Amino acid sequence: MFGQVTLVVTHGANEGQEYTFVKPGRCIVGRAEDCGIQVPMAPENLDISRHHCVFEFEPAGARVRDLGSANGTFVNGMLIGKRAKKAADTDLPRQATLILRDGDEVRVGHMAFRVEVHEEALVGAGRAAVNV
Repeated sequence: MFGQVTLVVTHGANEGQEYTFVKPGRCIVGRAEDCGIQVPMAPENLDISRHHCVFEFEPAGARVRDLGSANGTFVNGMLIGKRAKKAADTDLPRQATLILRDGDEVRVGHMAFRVEVHEEALVGAGRAAVNV
């Protein structure tokens, strides 16, 4: 059974906004119009890529993966992925996918999310990172 996961914006664009997910799926964060969480196209948001990272929600848990962003994605201060400094957009390095737990903080540029995993969500007992 899939539980509820809420992403609360605690800093930056859309501060105070909450995004709740109650079924399996994906949500891309970035400045592009096709993103599930779209960051406003404004000069103060240029540190966030058009397709910066993706949150994935499955019965086994919630995860985040950087999509080769220029400035990287951080979980609790740890860099989990970003584009190599001189790589072309089509030449992206392998990125880590990190399982999220209740209370984790995900940073995307100057924007931060607090992860809230509600009791029905199964996110595993520990943290695991895998290369994809």
